[in-house]
Amino acid sequence: MTTDTGGIEGGPRERKGPAKKKRKMDRAEDLEDREETMRVEMAHWATDIADLKKTATTVPDVKLGSMTVSFVNVGQGDCTLVVTPSGRRFLIDCGFDPVSTSTGQAETYNGIKNGLIDDAVRSAGFLKDTAILHTLVLTHADKDHNSRIAEALVGCTIYHVYHSGNYGKYLRKTRELVIDATTPEPSVDDGTIDPNATEEELPIKQIVCCWTNKDDHKAGTQTAQILLQSKPVANYGTDADSIDFPVTGGIRIWREEKCTVTVLAAGVEPKSYTAIQDAEGVSIQDGSGAENVKNTGSVVTLFQAFSGADTKKVLICGDTTRSTEQYLLDTHADAIKDVDLLLVPHHGSATSSSAPDFIAQVNPKNAVISAGGRLSQYFHPRWATVKRYLEHFVTAKTTPVAPHTVVCWATKEEARPKPPDEEEQKRLGITALKDIEGPDPGCFEITITYPLYMTPIGALLTDGKG
Repeated sequence: MTTDTGGIEGGPRERKGPAKKKRKMDRAEDLEDREETMRVEMAHWATDIADLKKTATTVPDVKLGSMTVSFVNVGQGDCTLVVTPSGRRFLIDCGFDPVSTSTGQAETYNGIKNGLIDDAVRSAGFLKDTAILHTLVLTHADKDHNSRIAEALVGCTIYHVYHSGNYGKYLRKTRELVIDATTPEPSVDDGTIDPNATEEELPIKQIVCCWTNKDDHKAGTQTAQILLQSKPVANYGTDADSIDFPVTGGIRIWREEKCTVTVLAAGVEPKSYTAIQDAEGVSIQDGSGAENVKNTGSVVTLFQAFSGADTKKVLICGDTTRSTEQYLLDTHADAIKDVDLLLVPHHGSATSSSAPDFIAQVNPKNAVISAGGRLSQYFHPRWATVKRYLEHFVTAKTTPVAPHTVVCWATKEEARPKPPDEEEQKRLGITALKDIEGPDPGCFEITITYPLYMTPIGALLTDGKG
């Protein structure tokens, strides 16, 4: 009986012993893994914070007759400052997606980015001497494109606001600041405005440039219109000095002697074009879910500055995706051809920069990616996208530039990005490659000699003559 009882009672205890020991070992391994993850994450935070502190965006003083374009380092997000040859100020988006972490570094990191944005917007090269923002363009309602507007523009006056989609979808504090700060622009003739303008009459307008029939775009027609509180502007495009419609269907939102600003796309719907595959077999499509309705519908803005027969082009794309890019090719191929400066669509995501036609047609002399580097929450930019630009620069025989670094992430189809071998590195103008430990799905840093940059890069200036 004793043996039997002992067998019944002792058996389970003997089985629990190894299991308990294994659990202790698993907990120890988990703790080691967490400590290692923390160590790696702290190293990445330290690196990115150090980079931010020493690479603040420089906004040059306003120089009448020149167009300046400046990009603020916001990590994951966009903030672009443009001053036209006549001195008119345009702000294209203003925000970033605040990051969080258990390391205690998030507040410092986000605070530095807040300061960079505020300093750039209030600099002598932008709003310091005027506190008047002539035009604000909100490409779409993602918070990483408008989260800082309320703070950066407090106390400013805004004359024109253009946005895509439903204005109610934008952040509440953004909506409140814009409504409070926006007023009709004074008349050039007598400087007066209507002091009794109601909120419904404020120049906060939804802009639309898309196909009327997304399922049969070749047979469809383009819609190009401005909506005020969801109603078309009655006298739109009738005045010689007002916004007008180029033959191609875009909407010109500003015109001066040496510069025009035109919206080429807004409100394009996702899945209006089929997915394609690049040379590496990576599928390029719009993605899925409600988020991609906003992304694909982003406002695409073209700045053109003129100096005699010479034209400088700057193309700002927001978070446009596959369908938007094909729409631009089908409707505005000449307008987007041979761009001097391209803000790479959607932070270099896997759903943007469709190969080979879009990049080949844009043929950028310089391309800029605004993404989160080692701390990117969305794994931007993807190596597959970066490679498409490098391949283009090789094909176009682009003149090499000073070496600089770009961080590349895996595509969703890969467990980790597959770095190029030595032969391919040489062909693509990569002078150094370093694996970045820790992040999942994994990334590496490349040093390149082609003009594809990550923000910040300071300011790009036209030739000084407009």
